[in-house]
Amino acid sequence: MIVLMEVLFKMRVGDKWQVFIPTELSRALHAIATRVPQNSTLVFDIELLEISK
Repeated sequence: MIVLMEVLFKMRVGDKWQVFIPTELSRALHAIATRVPQNSTLVFDIELLEISK
């Protein structure tokens, strides 16, 4: 998902972010994963541990 990629590019190693994906942006994910209910706001807890090459 593009939004999560944007978040990862802004994070530094050791950062912990909580990311909220509003309903309008989560519709694309619903088309892929049927376990995601429609009209859902998605919440991700992301911790960047390291960047490998």
